[in-house]
Amino acid sequence: MQVVEMKKKNLFDFSSYKSYIISALGGNQARTGLRKQAAEHMGCQSTYLSKVLNEDAHLSLEQAYLMNEFLAHDLEESDFFLLLVQKGRAGSKKLSDYFEGKIQAHLESRKSIRNRIEAQDSLSTEDQAIYYSKWYYSCIHVMVSIPELRVKSALVEYLKLPTNIISEALAFLETRGLLICEGDNYKIGPRHLHLPQESPYINKHHANWRLHALQAMDVPKKNDLHYSVVVTLSREDIEKIRARIIDLIQENMKTIRDSKEECTLAMCLDFFQI
Repeated sequence: MQVVEMKKKNLFDFSSYKSYIISALGGNQARTGLRKQAAEHMGCQSTYLSKVLNEDAHLSLEQAYLMNEFLAHDLEESDFFLLLVQKGRAGSKKLSDYFEGKIQAHLESRKSIRNRIEAQDSLSTEDQAIYYSKWYYSCIHVMVSIPELRVKSALVEYLKLPTNIISEALAFLETRGLLICEGDNYKIGPRHLHLPQESPYINKHHANWRLHALQAMDVPKKNDLHYSVVVTLSREDIEKIRARIIDLIQENMKTIRDSKEECTLAMCLDFFQI
């Protein structure tokens, strides 16, 4: 399915679903092929979609649902889009005003959430549980620092994950202040995460990336490094090696902080007694 990215404004800047669709599909004079694809996805002719967008006709709710799919909306965007469609389809001013009230309440709720995010320093326990439940949340979080991977379609192509998974992850990261969306571009937000050793989610975090390391071995890349060894050591030498590993991690973090964002890598280190 074609993934569509907004170039100038996002959905929540629009008061008309028709204006939004026209903008999302490239305007009245551009990307007619994309408009045809959208119509085919909804099971109608492109001439019918043009009639909806330019004349006194409307999408059905079933067609609006399929348009949600085509435009790769997350759940919040899908709800808002359907409200815009229902307002557009309203046959009386009272009904139109009713849906307008719903729309404004939705926008106020978004504003309230954004204000709460700015007032908080760390994620709630519930949000941490979601963030560390799957490897792709933390991966997408840092991956958007790479200029070529700041749009949804690029992430879908690179990670080979379904569009709805990427959409939901981006929406979660944005609403929690971990990402900022500017037009169709994402960048790392003001809130940062550090998972302490005593966190109940530390085991899940480690497991996520060690499973990913096993998968990476099946399709090795030129610069990948995987090393496993079992040894016996004196207790004194255990402490020496442990100290060296900690020093290496600290040195690596200095390099990482100053490094240009070009590639995304995972680093997993294990040194434990059996």
